[in-house]
Amino acid sequence: MSDKPPQVPGPPKGFAAQWVRSLLGFSVGTAIGLAPLLGNANVPGFKSLLSLFPIDMQSWLIPFSSFLMGGAAVVLTFLSSTASTPKGLRRYFGAATIWTVVAFVALFLSYMNSTARVFVVPEDRFVTFVVSATKCQECASLSNARCIEQLSLDTARIAGCYGDQNIRSGQSTLGLAYMALVVGLGAMVGLLNAHQMILKKQRS
Repeated sequence: MSDKPPQVPGPPKGFAAQWVRSLLGFSVGTAIGLAPLLGNANVPGFKSLLSLFPIDMQSWLIPFSSFLMGGAAVVLTFLSSTASTPKGLRRYFGAATIWTVVAFVALFLSYMNSTARVFVVPEDRFVTFVVSATKCQECASLSNARCIEQLSLDTARIAGCYGDQNIRSGQSTLGLAYMALVVGLGAMVGLLNAHQMILKKQRS
């Protein structure tokens, strides 16, 4: 008696198929479409905001930001489909604008107070490191940039000098502020598009 090959289940149908397409579209499609903005694709003449961050932070900020932007796209699609007048969207747009401005200020202050940029001559570029207000005795009288140079740009030694937990706290603050800013910008653009669509329907 021969063994029958395992049957491969067919693709989902009906609502399940629509759910799969929507989930992939809002998650994978959104991430691919926003790759240049999120710093996951190089575009000549354009530098993403994420390029100013330490390289080790970029590796986890990109997927987290992509996931959040996919969620924002779902919420905005729902709002645009339920809103019948521009008035409600204007209120949401105002809130999104305030959110974005606050997030930008928080990110700017966090970035200026918890990072140090060091110029690496062999690579001819600046490299960013997260630092803290407290540092080891070896660097007590040195600036942050000079301290990092003395530690040979070694991230493990830098974490040991400034405190591993302090570095993680600084990275968390920077990461949250960055993601809040990106989501706020995405919400503003989405609400603007939804507002224009409603006005267009009213005029037609």
